[in-house]
Amino acid sequence: MVAAPRRTGRDARWPPPPKARSPSEGDAGVPLRPDPTPGQVAALASHCGAARFAFNWGLARIKAALSQRETEKSYGVPGEHLTEVAWSLYGLRRAWNTAKNTAAPWWAEHSKEAYTTGLDNLARALKNWAASRNGTRKGPKIGFPRFRSKHRTIFLQNHVARRQARRRRPLVSLQ
Repeated sequence: MVAAPRRTGRDARWPPPPKARSPSEGDAGVPLRPDPTPGQVAALASHCGAARFAFNWGLARIKAALSQRETEKSYGVPGEHLTEVAWSLYGLRRAWNTAKNTAAPWWAEHSKEAYTTGLDNLARALKNWAASRNGTRKGPKIGFPRFRSKHRTIFLQNHVARRQARRRRPLVSLQ
């Protein structure tokens, strides 16, 4: 068996060492404060509004379905025939995609991530509420999700925008 030749020069450092990242590349250890233009501020606020709209749309749909189930139970409808309430992110997104043209004809003006963020927040809130109600969630009891308003905290996925109410220095000022 013949031994492989020894690497010298550039080949001796294979694989190459990891590339050093500069702070401008968004390294996690370096906080960057965005400085959006007025147009970008308006776009971020609009995307936050789209996320809020999707959350409220889904919550209204879930509340209507739960109310329908209660009515059906009072009439004695068996459990397998009760109205289904799909509050997973997958179920909410499927419902949104079928209803978005009528519920929000302006939906194409915003990123799909804005709507997904609102529905994801709703799915998590409902999951936490159900787990709290069943006793499988640690911590204090959590109430049923409430409708969102302009003046509450909104987080968008993929770090598109972040707004927090009652905070001294918001990461992105949307006023």
